[in-house]
Amino acid sequence: LAGVRDWIVKDRLVIKLKTSPSAKIRRQAAWALGEFTDQFSIGALIDGAKDDDAEVAKMCYYALSRFPLDMAGRKVAVLLDSADATRKKRLAHNWKLSVEKHLSSYSKKSKSEKDAKKKVRLDAHFKIAAEICQGWLHDSDPKVRETSAWALSSLIKIRPFQSDSEFRLAVANQLVRFVKNETDAIKKLAIN
Repeated sequence: LAGVRDWIVKDRLVIKLKTSPSAKIRRQAAWALGEFTDQFSIGALIDGAKDDDAEVAKMCYYALSRFPLDMAGRKVAVLLDSADATRKKRLAHNWKLSVEKHLSSYSKKSKSEKDAKKKVRLDAHFKIAAEICQGWLHDSDPKVRETSAWALSSLIKIRPFQSDSEFRLAVANQLVRFVKNETDAIKKLAIN
């Protein structure tokens, strides 16, 4: 019965996000859907991220950032890629902090099945985050490039990349090219 009740609440929140004339109610609905992190609401949150009201759109982005990327899939990755520079920087920064928060749990042996499942979910989340940050190394905004490189330097330390030496090497090469390109750009500015 509790599951049915939750489903009804989520359905009402999706309806409020899509149809309420009040920006305040749409923003609150987006926040609540982010707390539930139910796959059912991803489509509504993606649509809400394009809301005319900037605060509603920002709350939809926030709610989507709470979903594991493996659950939200490529739709969210595409939406994140089209985000403005401020949102990209914030997401890359949050991914780095998230890696640092969970890095210690990777070194411990999991004591329960729940911990093991969490590690698998985090592995998938961080792998997609690393792929997105790799793409952002070529962003037009220098701060997005810098924050993405900073996040990638932590993302490649986690477990799914420890055994994937080819991926780690590719990311390391991209980071070296990134630093070289940024250094060249600074030199050109200094010369002019």
